[in-house]
Amino acid sequence: MKRFISLLFTMTLCILCAGGSSVSAKDLVIFTSGGYEAYKDVERGIEDAVKRDLLAQRLGYVRVRSYDVSKGLDHPPKALGLDVKQLPLIFTIGTPATNFALENIHGVPIVYSLVTSWWRYSTKNATGVHLKISEALLARIFSKTIGADTIAVLCGKQWPLDKKLFSLSRLYDIHVYLFRIDKEHSVYDALKVISQKGIKGLLMVPDTAVYDSPQTIRFVLEWCKKNHVFVMGLSRAYLKMGADVAIEVPFYPIGEQVWAMGKEILLGKEVAEIPPEPPREFQVLLNEQTKETENLEPPQRIFGVPVVIVRP
Repeated sequence: MKRFISLLFTMTLCILCAGGSSVSAKDLVIFTSGGYEAYKDVERGIEDAVKRDLLAQRLGYVRVRSYDVSKGLDHPPKALGLDVKQLPLIFTIGTPATNFALENIHGVPIVYSLVTSWWRYSTKNATGVHLKISEALLARIFSKTIGADTIAVLCGKQWPLDKKLFSLSRLYDIHVYLFRIDKEHSVYDALKVISQKGIKGLLMVPDTAVYDSPQTIRFVLEWCKKNHVFVMGLSRAYLKMGADVAIEVPFYPIGEQVWAMGKEILLGKEVAEIPPEPPREFQVLLNEQTKETENLEPPQRIFGVPVVIVRP
């Protein structure tokens, strides 16, 4: 009798565990690329947005399931215990998770976030929020913050620059020098030309074809500091490495933003009808040391974007 009760308990536990790990057609699934705080913030943004959304409740989409695929990128979704065919869509956070989803899942819309090379997904069943903010806007903010009228941009051949960037000279007297980095033209070659031409600022873009490692980023920042070239970096961390100005994107609102895009898909829109978007919110960080050394007095907002003085 005891053996029977024990067996019955074990079977019941297995059924409950299996039920808890399975997903249904009314579940919303997130693939994330690891445990970074930025990823967690986006994840919380999605989950909270779903909980607050009355339409989601009315449609029955009330449960969000998250899976960290960073340690199993070589394994198919079945290894996660997922029957993806029944899912209405999948949210992905970070490039690794997005690549994993697009390589392994077909026929299910993907709504991505925190990716840089989003144009590579343009022919896929995917849309979402990328990290590219208009270079023309950033160049104007950069120029206004530090007073530089000559700005260099380094990027790979595939990086889709904002076309308005090339109108800044005519419209605002800001001269932009573009350096396309490839096998024949290295980052160091570009930096030498920047020095020779006396260019005052370097606007960094999130192109991993150029800034492919922490070592490269640190080298560029150290070179610019040594050669008195102002730098606008990609995040608060760049200020700690010596950048003069940086942009900061709050990640929690990105979760809310991608949920709004995902909801449109749930309501019947095709993915192709929902173009990828940049973050809707960001702020400019000015290195306090640069402010004091250069005696800068920027306004509290530049073109509607908040400017915050930060001690690295």
